[in-house]
Amino acid sequence: MLAKDWLTEHNCEYEELDITKDVEALREWRELSGGAGVPLIAYGKDIMIGFDPGRLERFVGSCEHSSEVGLSDPQTDGSRSD
Repeated sequence: MLAKDWLTEHNCEYEELDITKDVEALREWRELSGGAGVPLIAYGKDIMIGFDPGRLERFVGSCEHSSEVGLSDPQTDGSRSD
């Protein structure tokens, strides 16, 4: 399994950059990894070089979550007493 297959299977959005065809992507890859290897997976301010499914799971957690902030309704969540 490839990293992109894992990300797709776990509903994670990603951007794939080809360092063999994109000079700017190559420069960024070198800066972030020191030229250490591929894939280079960036998540927030963290990076991971190489693909290990277990490590990736711990790294990004589940991508199957809502990106929306859920606000509680004081009338239904029981936290408000009138």
